[in-house]
Amino acid sequence: MYWEAGDRRRLAFAAVITVLALPFLWTSKRDQPAAPDGQVAVATPNADLSGAGDVDASDVAASTPAYLDGSDVSVAPAPIVIDVAAPGNDADAVGAATFRQWDGSSGEERLCGVPQAPFGARIVVTNTENGFKVVCENVSTKPLPPEFVIVIDTAAFAVLADLTEAPIPVELSW
Repeated sequence: MYWEAGDRRRLAFAAVITVLALPFLWTSKRDQPAAPDGQVAVATPNADLSGAGDVDASDVAASTPAYLDGSDVSVAPAPIVIDVAAPGNDADAVGAATFRQWDGSSGEERLCGVPQAPFGARIVVTNTENGFKVVCENVSTKPLPPEFVIVIDTAAFAVLADLTEAPIPVELSW
C-alpha cells in the first residue's frame, strides 16, 4: 500500500502528539468523589420528594433493609501447615536413597530431603557400596515412603552412583 506524502505527515504528527500526551494522561489524577459529610438523602416509596431535606446518617439505619444490617460475619482462618523435623536424637541414619529434580538447584548448591534432619541442615551422604560422598542441604522434612531415608537432587545423586542404580544404600550424617 502506498501512502501519499500528506497522509504520511498526518500519521507522523498524530503519533508524535500521542506519544507526548500519554505520559501526561497517565500521571494526571482522575476526579475523586467527594468524601461523605454525614448527610444522606433518603427516599421512600410513594413519598413526595419536592420537600425532601437532608437526613442524618443515623436515621438511615431505620430504613435499611434487613439483609443489609451490617453484621460482621467473621470466618475462622485456615490452619497453617508448617514442616517440622521429626523428633529424634540420632544424627545418623542408614537406608536407601533415591533422586528427583529439585527446582532452584544449581551446580554448586545441592539439595535433598530428609525427614529426620532439621530444615536447612547440611547432610553428608555416603554411598555404602562405593564410599563416594556428597554434601547437600536439607530443604524438605516431608515424610518419605518407608523404604527411603533421603531424596537427593539428580546432579548430587549422579556423584554417588549411576542413576540406573537407584535406589542405593546410603549412610547419612548431619
